[in-house]
Amino acid sequence: MLAKFSTVLQNAVDALAPPAPPHEDFAYHWKKLMKHYLDVSTTKQVPIELTNIPAHFDQLLKILLKEDEEADEATTGPCLEYLLQHNLLDLLVTLANSDDPPGMRQYVLQFITRLLTHLKTPIAAHTNVYPPLQRLVSMCDGSTPTATEGDEVNFLFGLTALLRCHPQVIPVFTFQGESSKCELRRNSCSSDASSQFSVLTSTSDLMLPSTPPVNNALFANIQPSASPSSALLPGQSSAASRPPHLVPVPPPQPPLQAEEGYDSGGEDAASGANCTVTADQCTNGGSVDSTSSDDGFPVLDSLLSYLETADSRIRLKVCQSVMLLVSVPEDRVATTVTSESALCSRLAQRLADLCREIPDSTEPNHIDDMNVRWGLDSPTSPCVSCEGCRQVASFLSWFDFCNQIMVESHSTIGEALRRAIYERFLESTLTPDSLTRVLTLTLATKCFKLTTSPKLNSVLCEWVVGGEIDGCRKAVDTDSVLGTLFNNWKSTNSELALETLRFFEVLLEKGNDCLMDRLLYVYLNDRGYIGSETAIDSTGDSQATRLDGIIQSFLTVMPVELRSGACEPNSAGYEQYVSESHRQYAAVAAAATRLPPSPPPPGSDATQFFEGPFLSTLLGSIRNIPNQEYEINLQLTAVVSRLALCAHPCVDEFLLDTTVTLRDGVVSLHGALREVAAVLAAAVTPRPGYRQRLAHTRARLLGADLTAHSGDEWSSALECVVVIDELCKELAAIAYVKHKHDPSSCVVSPAEES
Repeated sequence: MLAKFSTVLQNAVDALAPPAPPHEDFAYHWKKLMKHYLDVSTTKQVPIELTNIPAHFDQLLKILLKEDEEADEATTGPCLEYLLQHNLLDLLVTLANSDDPPGMRQYVLQFITRLLTHLKTPIAAHTNVYPPLQRLVSMCDGSTPTATEGDEVNFLFGLTALLRCHPQVIPVFTFQGESSKCELRRNSCSSDASSQFSVLTSTSDLMLPSTPPVNNALFANIQPSASPSSALLPGQSSAASRPPHLVPVPPPQPPLQAEEGYDSGGEDAASGANCTVTADQCTNGGSVDSTSSDDGFPVLDSLLSYLETADSRIRLKVCQSVMLLVSVPEDRVATTVTSESALCSRLAQRLADLCREIPDSTEPNHIDDMNVRWGLDSPTSPCVSCEGCRQVASFLSWFDFCNQIMVESHSTIGEALRRAIYERFLESTLTPDSLTRVLTLTLATKCFKLTTSPKLNSVLCEWVVGGEIDGCRKAVDTDSVLGTLFNNWKSTNSELALETLRFFEVLLEKGNDCLMDRLLYVYLNDRGYIGSETAIDSTGDSQATRLDGIIQSFLTVMPVELRSGACEPNSAGYEQYVSESHRQYAAVAAAATRLPPSPPPPGSDATQFFEGPFLSTLLGSIRNIPNQEYEINLQLTAVVSRLALCAHPCVDEFLLDTTVTLRDGVVSLHGALREVAAVLAAAVTPRPGYRQRLAHTRARLLGADLTAHSGDEWSSALECVVVIDELCKELAAIAYVKHKHDPSSCVVSPAEES
């Protein structure tokens, strides 16, 4: 009671007294903060909330920030100078480590975080600042949940933000072998540096007052020895006896080699007495064995320890911190991240672990509707309550985070993460056997859709096609990813076949040049499908005539009595697809990373032509349209139209140019469609009233009639007629758009260039 009364009385006196100079006020609050350790018994721990320590922390921070705000740029006020000269941060970190009184660690973390992030003067590389910060980083360990993990991550985030703004400070916070550390500390203790304060962002050195403020007993009474970590080596001077200085950051260059060590004699040895390293750490003239294993990036390692935290807000802050570090555009930093930290392997392994946690009972149909980004805590979709939705959202958000890392990071980091994802996720988790499950295939499709990084897209494409494909082979390895996909396509499991078609549609849209080469182009580039050559007139009138012929050849695939125009005179023609086809082809042409190759002369000496497993499976599926479900046929048309949009002359020629004479036995897209149309006509036209039923079916499928599907065999045949008719209209529109975009495409056959 008496103590509280004394405190109130002292506060009243302070309020009535004239305001003290800032540096004296700062010293007063520091003295009051330290007085707690003199008044409180060591056998009784008092919670920090029952002390005045939080209030003194607030006042200390306000004084420092106000002084920094009012000071000229590149100058240091007496309060900050006092904090630096007397190594106060080191003492605070020691108190945080002991957490005495209980809760001290939290307040120290908050104080240092706000100090680092709000000061205009860069102090992170100061010789009395970075060692305490390194110790505080080592105390941040997320492997065991604690009450202060939020403050720990906030501190790490503030530090990484500072390092991102001042990347030249990063070497101070990395371990680059004993040789580099000795050299760095030797420079920091040199006689030249001991007389000046080097500001990292300035081109000139700024002199600081070498004498402390007068009439302040704390400068004389408090010595660095108050902290166990500040004990002096023999012959070492105290921090108060020499002005503070920053560690001169070495220019961007490879780490120092052992033979570049300094001599142990002369002036360097004398100045080295002030270094905080022992003699056995810098033997042989300061050189050490180049095989030292002390390399590392402690800040990044500490951040990675919080990846498994249950608090999504903390995990998001960790991801933001990692994003800041990997986006530093310096080669040395990128090399340190990839070679001296487990970042890439941890990210890839977590991706694999999250994928394995998705329950098998998850409904695949909900996955495509999920709008998930790595910065979102939960998916923005109506299916958040479905079983497995939370696990799927966690996996997809982490995949998006890896994708964004590869977009924003240095190319060295992106390439390392690319390799890690291939080895730890694609090869080990998305195995060919797992792709026989609809859920896994749906996840793979969603991953392709989310990918925006060229590096991540390339590793996904590499995973699909595997090794080199021999153009002469008529099959792919059935145990490979591609072989499994082709088997899924032919499967009697309609859900698996449907999802495989969706996967191939996305693959054709997002696939890179390498994938398209191995999947398609390698089989068409020699033009072995060409039969006898015919002379082609390339004049303007002839081009227009040939374009009309190509369009009409697709529009007349279906017998006249089954066409939409015969049943519905006012029905739309191929023009309805021109606008959308133009938009899609413009996007394809803009995304092309290389110009389409000039087609070679046709391979007339080839003994046989094989269109490749993809086209072979596609054409076989088209010819099987009458026996397939409507949903599969509809998805098949999406794959065909996406394939027809490819910007490649041989694709145009083989799929769209119906005027080309093909080799005997070669089945073209147009030929397969005509074959199916003939089968459907034979099944439909003999039935009475087929015209009315066909018009009704078309209206139902196009949304004009909401009558329920009858489900009989005849209705299925009518649905196939509508699917083929609309597909042919779309192919005609694509041929027209390609000609308008590039008159040499599709209409002018590559044959005339031979």
